[in-house]
Amino acid sequence: MRVALVYDRLNKLGGAEHVLTSFHILFPQADWYTSVWDPSRAPFSRHWRVHTSWLSRIPFLRTHHEFIPYLMPFVFESFDLRGYDLVISIGSAESKGVLTLPDTTHLNYCLTPTRYLYSHKEQYLTTPIHRFIAKYLRAWDQVASTRPDTMIAISTQVKKRIKKYYNRNSEIIFPPVDTNRFKPSRSVLVGDYFLTVSRLVPYKNIDVLVKAF
Repeated sequence: MRVALVYDRLNKLGGAEHVLTSFHILFPQADWYTSVWDPSRAPFSRHWRVHTSWLSRIPFLRTHHEFIPYLMPFVFESFDLRGYDLVISIGSAESKGVLTLPDTTHLNYCLTPTRYLYSHKEQYLTTPIHRFIAKYLRAWDQVASTRPDTMIAISTQVKKRIKKYYNRNSEIIFPPVDTNRFKPSRSVLVGDYFLTVSRLVPYKNIDVLVKAF
């Protein structure tokens, strides 16, 4: 069985990227497709079979894809996925919009519906030009959301968002956890402190968390 794995962009290391490594373990011979790839920022993918778009030839765009969101639909629709029996798109943005043949099974592992188009649009769409582009991207995203044969949510909250924004039912498969590394321990859990682990990006609202405590 030929398998293709599609991810929005391989240019950082965060929680979602740990999910990708689990998919790689499941399908070590799979081909990966992504819009931009920066192996120096995503070292875990250096030895994967990655197919990327022409955007990766421009160093600035490898890490500043947010300046060209209007190009992403064209990028993902340009990938040639003929010949694959199974396509699994993973992400929160455009990867689900790839085009597949009728006899290809397309599963989408949804991290969340695109934040800047739906649940967090007030934080992202702060200018008229942003809102204008988002209107076009939302229209495309609605079409793209119909392309996977099955949508899989990473959590109960994401399942609710998929229903709200895409009007689709989905199954829940929680992301993997390294239970050998992370184990409950009374000596660790009980203490005069609180811990959060997160990337420092605006929508995580870490500043609100700090102020609350």
